[in-house]
Amino acid sequence: MALCDSSLENFSKSLSQLDKIDQSFEGKYWIINNLTFETKRLLKQKEDNAKEIERYRIETVNTKINALKTTSSSEKYGDEFNRIVCTRADSLDISLPKAELIVKTEIENSITELNIKEYIFISLSERKVNQLKRLLQKNFQKFDDPDKALKLTSIQYEIDKIKTDNIWGSNKFEKIILNGIKGECVNLITMLCLINQFDYNGEYSSISNLDAYLDNPKLEAIPLIINEMLLLPNFLDFYGIKSNLTIYIADTDYTEIGEFGPVNNKNVRNIQDYIKNVQDYLGNIQNVAVFSVSQITNNNRLYDSVKKDITEKVKNFKDYDFAREWYQKFEDDVERRFESQTKRKIFAQDEIRQKTLELTRSIWSCNAAQGVVFGTLDPNTILISTERRERDINYTIDKRSRENFPPVLYVLKAAENWNRKLVQKET
Repeated sequence: MALCDSSLENFSKSLSQLDKIDQSFEGKYWIINNLTFETKRLLKQKEDNAKEIERYRIETVNTKINALKTTSSSEKYGDEFNRIVCTRADSLDISLPKAELIVKTEIENSITELNIKEYIFISLSERKVNQLKRLLQKNFQKFDDPDKALKLTSIQYEIDKIKTDNIWGSNKFEKIILNGIKGECVNLITMLCLINQFDYNGEYSSISNLDAYLDNPKLEAIPLIINEMLLLPNFLDFYGIKSNLTIYIADTDYTEIGEFGPVNNKNVRNIQDYIKNVQDYLGNIQNVAVFSVSQITNNNRLYDSVKKDITEKVKNFKDYDFAREWYQKFEDDVERRFESQTKRKIFAQDEIRQKTLELTRSIWSCNAAQGVVFGTLDPNTILISTERRERDINYTIDKRSRENFPPVLYVLKAAENWNRKLVQKET
């Protein structure tokens, strides 16, 4: 049922009445709850949009008044705004303050939707131009070659348009791009998740088919993620920067961490097939490699050392500085995972709490150790994240990773857009 904006308030009220009618039918109750939430969100969005339009209308009025004030008139009046106010005061035989208020009200009433759109376009254009000017001026100080300064400015501007979050380690990121412009190769890396399917009755399967999301849209849309990831090397190539892309498959989530329950041979084989399918999907694309993350962590002394150290710290939190920084984050993570493990029913009811605690310790120690290992890669390494910023913080649990951890770029939208379409379709 389509709703016009004017009916949203009435629709919201009617939902509150429906909520009281029949709570016995769980499906209907779920639908009512979701519709109520969605309606409230639309009402809030409508309210926010109205406030934003009003803000732009006021700015448009002020811009028009300022334009009149900076437009010269005769010596008698000085500027055009003053001339209009004085003329109006004389014709109505009123004081100047009253005449000014009348003129301002008339200007405000004369503002049309087209005026507001023109103002928004001009102000945004000026903002973008000023941003480019500042960037260019800054970059001319870094290069004697104007072409290189322009190239860096263009890259920064384009990245700023497509990024989905602030760059983590922006200074280091800029330095790597500078090195790329000077001829050095940029090493792009990413962590690609497994495709996991749960029956929420204690069973779990690792899926090797990359296109499984087409039959079950709730599964990870891996081809969409890979395709978008490949745009980054092409983007750098457009600007003459050499790069290579390494995709690490997070096999240790299952084989080492045990995030999805007890390890079994069938799922291990499925993960191996999945890695092979990702390699086949990429075909013969140059400068792109696929590895399991275990290939750089297995038999790695540094990895094992960090993992052991963090495991001890999250067991007892006796390290005061570590506890002050991480204890609450750890507790929040345990609670979040407890909810998901309860739904999956992989562990017996009476052991979910303890198993979740052990699982979270394992995830934190492995992630921290991976972060330290990533910091030992090529100095020109940039991580393209497929995660959220708050999740990536786990890579820096150990202090050793913070100085050397690569900058993180958040630009991937394809999978997120797929999931958003799925949610909208279900709603």
